[in-house]
Amino acid sequence: MAAAQQEQSIEYSIYVYYDPKKKPDNPWEMKGVTPDMNVAMKKAEELNDSREFKKVEVKKKFYDEKNARTIDMTLKTFEGNVKKEMGAVTLLAIGLVLCAASFAAAYFLLRNKTLN
Repeated sequence: MAAAQQEQSIEYSIYVYYDPKKKPDNPWEMKGVTPDMNVAMKKAEELNDSREFKKVEVKKKFYDEKNARTIDMTLKTFEGNVKKEMGAVTLLAIGLVLCAASFAAAYFLLRNKTLN
């Protein structure tokens, strides 16, 4: 019975860590709590796959009756999947450089053919 009671008191929390530039006051946010580890892991993977966060963590929390204390531990951390967005100005600059390079190449290729 004690094992079943401890099983019920386990909870899994999903936390996300925003880029501090976007959310400087408190970059950590809890996204959910569930008693099912598989549900928590699946939700964490979905959040990580969204590529909106620098980190996604699943934490396990339970009460240790023998020592009369609450244990809180990180089960899994997903990191390094932040979406890199190019701004419109960056795309425009790349386009202009490519256009200039293609015109320069065409000019030098046609100039060499007319000289021969």
